[in-house]
Amino acid sequence: MLSEKGKNFCWGGGTAIRRTIFEQSGVLDEWKNSVSDDYSLTRTLERNNRSIVFLPECLTLSYVETDFRGLLEFTNRQILITRVYADRVWASAAATHFLYCLTLAFGTLLILGNLFAQRPAFHLLTLTFLPLLLSALRGSIRLMA
Repeated sequence: MLSEKGKNFCWGGGTAIRRTIFEQSGVLDEWKNSVSDDYSLTRTLERNNRSIVFLPECLTLSYVETDFRGLLEFTNRQILITRVYADRVWASAAATHFLYCLTLAFGTLLILGNLFAQRPAFHLLTLTFLPLLLSALRGSIRLMA
């Protein structure tokens, strides 16, 4: 959901703020009653009409050893925090993810239907899985960068 254009939010893994802006905005007071430092910082900056700029070259890797259960716990917590603190971001992300999953499922059904009917399916295969491949390539490029 982060982009060079559009509305962004602070992410603890890669946020920088000038001390004067931090103090003038009253971030510490906001953090006293907060569960999420990221979204509280975002809300405070928005309330003070401060912009939040996303710089992809400033993303950092976070190495964490976990298992599948730990991964689910983390992602569920992040989704719940987003739902509470940024319901518009959550709604937009949920709709986007739902449409993505629907497209993959529907495309797979169409591909299988064509294969079983012995009709060409390469065009459907390309339309269904090319976005997934391009997304994986983008992630690989970001990782290497």
